[in-house]
Amino acid sequence: MRDTLLAAVLLGASFGLTAGLVRVGAIVACALAVAAAVLAALFRPTELADNILVPAWIAVALGAGASWLPTHRRNQALVLVLGCLSGGLAGALPATAGMSAALFASSLTLAATASAVLSARGWHLPTRIAASWLVAIAALNLTLTLLPVTPGYLPDHLE
Repeated sequence: MRDTLLAAVLLGASFGLTAGLVRVGAIVACALAVAAAVLAALFRPTELADNILVPAWIAVALGAGASWLPTHRRNQALVLVLGCLSGGLAGALPATAGMSAALFASSLTLAATASAVLSARGWHLPTRIAASWLVAIAALNLTLTLLPVTPGYLPDHLE
């Protein structure tokens, strides 16, 4: 489970679900996240290429888990910090020709739009169910990333 493009898509979706629930400043937070992804893709550190997946999966869980916070705890500052973190990690993921930043931006836009529309109608539960699913996927990928692979004992799908 070392697919960096999947991590970039899920980073965008997890932050988008949380950003869509914030009524004020969601567009600014999304634009800041995309700018951080583009900057990180331009100045990608090559020595961090192997160690960037673990923080990315943790950021997916944090971004999606923030949608479960009460409204008074989920403020603009938290969303801006999560946006910079998610965007920076998505841009730093090793992928070809900035593809991770583009996938991050597209999944962020789709998730934030859907979350904002559902939130405006008062339907918060579908957003939170999707966020819970993303937390579970992030936990599974984080666990599989940290497992040692021993030939003959573990199935080949861990490679």
